[in-house]
Amino acid sequence: MDLENHHWYAFELKVFVLISLFFILVLINTLGIINWTIPCFFEHFLSFECFGCGTTKAIKLALVGELGASISENPLGLGVLALSLIHI
Repeated sequence: MDLENHHWYAFELKVFVLISLFFILVLINTLGIINWTIPCFFEHFLSFECFGCGTTKAIKLALVGELGASISENPLGLGVLALSLIHI
């Protein structure tokens, strides 16, 4: 394996690990084992929601089958969920 391909592989592996950990945390949160949310910097300090606000709730709604509510919460949630499932 040449050096350039090794760097891309290492980068993809790190991204995969981060997405997998996020997916596992959302799944654990959905099952009710833990119940917490990460406060949004933008919402907390600047008083407006960023594009990622509501993504975790949207994923939770999609996992229980409420796709319409998931899309209305944040359409990015379905994309993150699909990408996570494809990568796994």
